Amino acid sequence: MQLKLKKMNWFVRLFFGGAAAVTLAPWAIYFNKLSLATIPTIVNHERTHELQQYELMVILFYIFYCLEWLIKSILIMGNAYRSISFEVEAYRHDHMVHYNETRKPYTWIKYLFVLYPKK
Repeated sequence: MQLKLKKMNWFVRLFFGGAAAVTLAPWAIYFNKLSLATIPTIVNHERTHELQQYELMVILFYIFYCLEWLIKSILIMGNAYRSISFEVEAYRHDHMVHYNETRKPYTWIKYLFVLYPKK
């Protein structure tokens, strides 16, 4: 099931206003500006998060995401966002157009111990 692409509403902007896009399964992928929805790398990145969220029944995704962010914030004393395993997987493959069609479930696990991901 693919989520619909939508422009961020007031509620999403309140919590994620600085993000270019946010995936909130099972509802939609929200973009800061609707024109961003045409950029394939952003769409691929968010589609990867969609699959990750469904693998973990959505709520577990957010629990793991927050826990990993907290732990890595302490370990690396800096911006832990790019070191979160879900983000590492999504960023490393966002340029691959067909990645989500061939992606194996739970691929994000192999990125759990990445502290300083490649850009």
